[in-house]
This record gives sequence, structure tokens and C-alpha cells, in this order.
Amino acid sequence: MEDFITRLTSGPSFLFLGQDYLRLETSEDLFLSQVIRKYNSGESHPRNYNTIFASQVSNHTEEAISWMLTRCMHLPVPQPLEIIAGYTWSGVFTSAFDDLIDRAFRSEWREIQTISDDTYRPSEPRNRSRLHIWHLFGALTATEPSGRPPLRQEEFWQRQGMATMLANRLPELVTPLGVLAFEGYSSQHDWFSPQELFPVVNALMIGQAHLFSATGEVEKDQRLRYLIDNGKLVLHKESLAQCLLHFAEVGRIKLGEQPEDIGFAHQVRIRNKRQSIPARLWNEISSTAHVLVESTFLPLPPQSKDKRYADFRHFLFESSYCPPWEGYARGFAFKRDFELPFRQEIYARLRSAESRRTIVLLHGQTGTGKTVALGRLASPFKVLPDCFSDS
Repeated sequence: MEDFITRLTSGPSFLFLGQDYLRLETSEDLFLSQVIRKYNSGESHPRNYNTIFASQVSNHTEEAISWMLTRCMHLPVPQPLEIIAGYTWSGVFTSAFDDLIDRAFRSEWREIQTISDDTYRPSEPRNRSRLHIWHLFGALTATEPSGRPPLRQEEFWQRQGMATMLANRLPELVTPLGVLAFEGYSSQHDWFSPQELFPVVNALMIGQAHLFSATGEVEKDQRLRYLIDNGKLVLHKESLAQCLLHFAEVGRIKLGEQPEDIGFAHQVRIRNKRQSIPARLWNEISSTAHVLVESTFLPLPPQSKDKRYADFRHFLFESSYCPPWEGYARGFAFKRDFELPFRQEIYARLRSAESRRTIVLLHGQTGTGKTVALGRLASPFKVLPDCFSDS
């Protein structure tokens, strides 16, 4: 659990809410039960959302969506979800399509942006003050037909491709420094099955994915068992709400209040400590300079020969326009003869209070490596020997 809280507070923190999240407080999903009673499918106690396909919902699509939205307004948000929503998550993914999740996470200090298809890509997908909620199987509030939930079996089959596409963004969003917490996920009943979940979790580093309220059914699935045995998925019998409450009580996190740096989307590392950059200062600096933000320091995943070759070609093309910092970390930039005296001159001026504000101009013929040399000067990376492994 210590690894979880460390990652939760030091990197991007993403939440995955499964369709069983409404059963966290009781054993019944009140939303699903009311839908089935309204559009009778013969099920008195529906266990999963597939029962919708056997009901009369598909015969009254527009009316049904409007009615379900109204029901969501009258259903109480489960207390465990209220606790979970009190934390400042970087983003939320869910296989549910109701409106209770959006209502739970909306607050005075946090806006909600719902994403239910691939037509919108947020510019700041980890912004904690403008929380993005990815509805993998559509949302009742979607304005376009492509973002609505499937109400027929064939619509569900069609929607599975979109759900997989949206979920595949998770490894990049979480980054090697972050964490992905699962709550309310049933490997037997969730629309986002272990088959779709496996490649998402397997793409993360060891110890990054944590599944809460875990039951014995999880370990019965061969794919999830593989992830558990290899440390890619960590199980916790306690609920996520219990975990967050515990760490809030001991002062490790805060719940239900806005952190001081919630509006600062960019951070830099100064003397090995992270410092947030106010939006106004960021706008002033980034227009004239490249700022090495915290995400620049992320650990590098292994590369194949083909991937390394493709990235090297990308580095050669992009390095004269915008520094591709990962290329510097992988050792793609080689030294020029003028770099050492140039570096010594820069460091000498930085140590001198009198000459610190003077300008050092690097000039020369096109293609001699001036921009790459400047990138090497600013780059904080030390190239590791295994960067060129064939793994």
C-alpha cells in the first residue's frame, strides 16, 4: 500500500471505475434495476448491463435516454464514490454510462469535461482542475450519436472498438511515474472485459496498477492472473474509499478541498524538488523558451531495434525545430568539438554574478549542430548503457 500512496502523490493519478461501482455501498445497482423494471426484460435482479439488450429499451431509444438521465438526477451518489471523488485525480476512465459519476466529481474547484468518443483530444488531459472523464461505452449526456451508450447487442459490439481505442491512451497518460486505481471492476460482468484490460495494464510498469475491493473472481481469469503474478496488477481486498480515508487521517493526502497548486498544470524540478509554475508565468516563458517540465524526466521504456531506428530518424528531423528530449536521453545526440569550451563558458558566466545577465551568442554554418549542442547543454540526462539494448 505504501507504493500506491507514493505513486498517487508523486505522479499522475488516474481512476478506472467499473460498472459495479454502484454496488460499492449495497449489493444492488439501483440504476440498472430501475431501468430493467421500467423496460421489463424478465430479470428481477439484473447482475450485469447485458440485460438491457433483452429489454424494450432499444425500441424507445430517445425516450429511454431521457428517462435514464432523469433517474440519475434522483439517485443518491454512493458514499464511497463521494469519498473517492474528494481526491484530486488527474483523470477518470469508466465503463459505466450513467451521469452519477460526473455529478460526484463536479465541485466548486473542479470542472468536468466528459469524453465519450475519439473526436475530442484534450490539450491538458491530466489537468486536475478541469477533470476529464472518459466514458468508454458512451454517456447519457452525449450530444452526438457516436457518443451515446449502446442499447442493442450489435451497438455494443460496434462500441467495443471505440472503448479499446480510448482505454489505450491510459499508459501514455499515467506515464511511468503515475498510478492507475481500479474500483468497482468485475472481471466476469464488466463490459470492459479482461481481454481488453490486459494490454492496457501490461503496458504499465510493475506496481502501477492497483485493483481495490478485489474478490476471488479476479484471480480465476488467466489474463489477470498473469498480470498479478508479474507484479503488473496489485490486489487490495479493502475498498479504495477506505484506503483514501486512512491516508487522509494520517495526513498523507487531503480529501474534499482544493490543493494550493491545483491550477498549475506545469511543474519543474529545482534542486530535486518539484515546483509548480503559475499559468501566467508559464505563458510568458513558453512563448520564447523551451521549459524542461517534470514530464521530461520520465523513465524510458525499453526499445526494439526498429523502434530505436525510427526514433533516431525522428530526432534528426525534429531536433532543429523543437528539442525531442527523449532522444537526448537515449544518446542520439553526439558531441561536437566546440561543445566543451562552450559549456565551460556558460558555466563560468552562471557562477559569476556580474556576467550572469550577459548574452552568449553561438553562431556558425547551417548543419554544424548548434541547436543540438544547445539541447545537450540544457539536457539533464545521463545516457544509460542499456538504452541501446535489443530488449
